[in-house]
Amino acid sequence: MDNSNSNDEDNPLPVSTFRMQLVLNKCRPYLSLPEDEPILVERLNKLGVNCLDDLKLLNFENDLKGIIKIIQCRQLHLELSKDVTINESIDTQSVIHNVSSSSVEHEGSPISQSNTVFGFKIPKFRKSVRKALQKGSLRNDERLHIIETVSNHMLDTMSNPGLRECRRVGRMLESKFPSALKNKEFDDNSEYIAKQLLHHIYYVRRKERQDLKQRGSLPHNYSSSSKTFNEKKNQYGTHPERYDPSSIPDGETLSTLEQKKNWLKATYLLVDIDWNRVTSYMKTTYASQRQMILNDDPIDTILLEWPFLGKELYLKNHFYYLTNIEDKAIDNFKTKIPKMLKFVQAEAERKRKDNKLQTRLMNIIKKHDNNKNNYSDFLTILLCYMAIMKENFELMCIMFEDTCSHDEVQSSQKIISTPIVACLGDIWSNPKCFVFVDKQCLWREPLAVEEAIIIMFMSYYVFNIQYPKELAGILQFLQSSMFNINEKGNKVKKKTSSEKFVPKLLKLMTDYDTYVKKWTC
Repeated sequence: MDNSNSNDEDNPLPVSTFRMQLVLNKCRPYLSLPEDEPILVERLNKLGVNCLDDLKLLNFENDLKGIIKIIQCRQLHLELSKDVTINESIDTQSVIHNVSSSSVEHEGSPISQSNTVFGFKIPKFRKSVRKALQKGSLRNDERLHIIETVSNHMLDTMSNPGLRECRRVGRMLESKFPSALKNKEFDDNSEYIAKQLLHHIYYVRRKERQDLKQRGSLPHNYSSSSKTFNEKKNQYGTHPERYDPSSIPDGETLSTLEQKKNWLKATYLLVDIDWNRVTSYMKTTYASQRQMILNDDPIDTILLEWPFLGKELYLKNHFYYLTNIEDKAIDNFKTKIPKMLKFVQAEAERKRKDNKLQTRLMNIIKKHDNNKNNYSDFLTILLCYMAIMKENFELMCIMFEDTCSHDEVQSSQKIISTPIVACLGDIWSNPKCFVFVDKQCLWREPLAVEEAIIIMFMSYYVFNIQYPKELAGILQFLQSSMFNINEKGNKVKKKTSSEKFVPKLLKLMTDYDTYVKKWTC
């Protein structure tokens, strides 16, 4: 028995195989074709890559050129840079040692085994689940019981369990119950288990926070803290139960939601996409999307995990459900445009002491008259309103030459962190537009000007972003006139006043109402 154990420990093949399998699991989703995997393995061997730590040292765009496309190389680099797993070689040795020595150290039930890496012991499951584990086959409800029991035990025994702890426990569970917990749809099964554990931990934490709020049991200083102040700003205009949903959709489990999420990530890389299925899965996984957004994860991480959320259709669907607004709101707003256009034309002709503003308004009207396209009325209203309120249009829309490539726009210092529209060409001449949030492009397919501005506005709600004070007037105009969001309070960053609108917009709204009454009487 001792000899067999020492032979297992001296033989490097299982460890090397396990390490390389982790490397391939990371790279495989970014391959254009499954047939490229043997070429990838050969290239990695030539480069001397033996583990994840080695993989992180590569210059992906040069070292994997011809195997993985440039954008996918950058996505892989981004995923690895966000990966908190370190010292993988030490952990894999511990896992393999646990597997090889389990029959010696723990001859009883497999459920009593413990993790010698960081002292965590798997809790006892209910009797039916223990029997199912011994048989090597689990139903969805039994798998859910394991995830809930283990994650609850982690919350009880660890100070602040995160992704790293979940990965360690995931490897531990996979090594002890390889057959029962195996999921054929995913190559990296331990990572799949870790994400399920983390998902449930986040769910429990949110539920506890909501219960405390409902009972009024939060600390006294909590209600006056900047965190609560920001939460009120973020929640402004949203449906209270949809801002932070805590329930799992009927007929779903944590396991099935994770499967749908991974299917969406894999499908994003395909050419032929089942859009009906994407639409269904994006609707089903809404709560999971909100969870990641509310965790304040960076936008690039959110888009990496939920790539379809950046597409116009699905971002709109998310916004409408979040705010409980009918999708006819934009069409209703368009019926107001003729009157608003006449109002800004009258404002441009009105004599003012501010000659520069007068000239600017007349130039906007002149450009409108020379460019009769399907969005010029909408654009004219926005530009005139921003001019009167002295807000900078370049903080909302940035102009680039129409010959600029998407990568040149992405890397430009003009792109700021708040939601912004990048226009390739003159804004009056139907330019190609892209929406950026936190300097990340939401979707690589171009949009029309009007659609891009609407998506830019919706991004503030979908991604939990407060209005910058420099654009407060025009964003409040869109929220009120287009989407009828007029509740008490506001979404303006660092604005302590509870007034609905900034004073300059309030005056414009009053002037508009006076104008409409005057010419409709």
